[in-house]
Amino acid sequence: MLNSIEDILDVGVSSEKELDLNSNSFVRSDMNKKELLFEFAKKETTEWFKKGEGLKGNKLRGYSAGNWIDKKKDLRHIGFEGITEKIIWEGIHLYNLTDRTKVNGKYIVDPDGVYENQRMDWHIWIDDKIVIVEEDRAWIDKPFYTMKRTVVRTFMELPYVVKDLSDDVIFIFHSLQRDVLDITRKTRDHLDGYGNMIIEHNLSGKKRRANKYNYFDNGIDEAELFDYINTLCGVFEKYEK
Repeated sequence: MLNSIEDILDVGVSSEKELDLNSNSFVRSDMNKKELLFEFAKKETTEWFKKGEGLKGNKLRGYSAGNWIDKKKDLRHIGFEGITEKIIWEGIHLYNLTDRTKVNGKYIVDPDGVYENQRMDWHIWIDDKIVIVEEDRAWIDKPFYTMKRTVVRTFMELPYVVKDLSDDVIFIFHSLQRDVLDITRKTRDHLDGYGNMIIEHNLSGKKRRANKYNYFDNGIDEAELFDYINTLCGVFEKYEK
């Protein structure tokens, strides 16, 4: 079990290594699944961040959101959700969960039509239960955070949603930049509850008003990425057979 980012980065001089021909990095032959997923995610996110450096305005929004480049040619940016989906599926494959898992953002519908349909960006299902609900957002600020805390409460209290959730479901709030104060979190804990089920990850490790911006100019925060991988793997490990 890895305890820190240093455990991943310290490969040791005697470790057998293999060259990943699709990248400039080395992959150790003795890497465990968490290490492999971290290296995969680091490569994908680093390349994605690099291509986003210097973008502004609509180009920045389109790149981070995964908007169309050319519909006639069926070209579009992968976007933040697309990057996280690739990481999620790589983890599912590594933990041999492919046949038991589905990942979607489909609305959960009240069969009686009494209450509104509910969704977040990614619902990760294993054995027909949702084990992870993830919301991806380039910038999480107070209004967005407040809104999504209400959505978490809705998920946890509407019976037609609850029946689809695993007993230990977790909610991931995943951002490229985040501006949320602890006082806001405590306020929502009091009003909405379920704060103990929410895990936040901020891929750049930055607030929006950092010295140099856009979302991508400072690169990824590897410790934040490792924490995200640790969260995913912590769930996948429970279901691996």
